[in-house]
Amino acid sequence: MAQPRRFQFSLKALILAATLLGAVVGLWWDARYNLHLTELGRFPLTIDYSRSIEDGIVAGKYDWHNPDITSANFPMESGKSGKLAREAIILQIDRYTTTEEILQRMDGRGYEPATPQELLSFGETYPDYQRQEWVIALGFSWRGPHGLSYVVVLDCNADSRFAYLGLRQRGWGRRYRFLAFAK
Repeated sequence: MAQPRRFQFSLKALILAATLLGAVVGLWWDARYNLHLTELGRFPLTIDYSRSIEDGIVAGKYDWHNPDITSANFPMESGKSGKLAREAIILQIDRYTTTEEILQRMDGRGYEPATPQELLSFGETYPDYQRQEWVIALGFSWRGPHGLSYVVVLDCNADSRFAYLGLRQRGWGRRYRFLAFAK
């Protein structure tokens, strides 16, 4: 027996409404719970991959640096040597989250996190950016003497610039910026 036309129309309207409601809930869920990365800028950068971490500290003219930021703790990246021109990308996250989630989202969006060597080159080339925002390299971490892992962070106060170590296990909030490159 054929269903009345009015019932067919109501069923189509119900399916359409459910589909639209599902899309709205999906967008809300994505906005609420998924990490979003925002590009804040792209910067031309020449990195000398043959330069040691110690030389990068000196060239960056940091007012203070953690003495554990060394080539022994943060070895040179294998496979890269000499000077290489790249485009550095500053990323911001939209909520407090873990290092692992940031790295996973970077990878999914086609970014590779910067290494300490690349971060120090960025600080040398763009010292005033560091005076505005903290910038972090998540591309390599050093396991310290107490078993905790550390990443290199560029920071400042009113009149000084610093290169220090931040805990990799910590969470990161919206005020932090992450240096990355396109894969």
